[in-house]
Amino acid sequence: MQDPYRLALQDALGAPEKRVLLLIDVVVGTLLHRMGMTGEPMDDADVAALAEMGPAYFAGADPA
Repeated sequence: MQDPYRLALQDALGAPEKRVLLLIDVVVGTLLHRMGMTGEPMDDADVAALAEMGPAYFAGADPA
């Protein structure tokens, strides 16, 4: 991820750099893992759930 996008995400979440980098690693790693396991990308419902759950968790909010 290019630095301007990381900085924007860091500002939006109000999280420190290391926490944002972990979020990026988890999300990108999950997407790549799914592609490697099934040979197909995640479906829309999985991507939506990941997009909703990930940032809320890493920003310290309750994702439920």
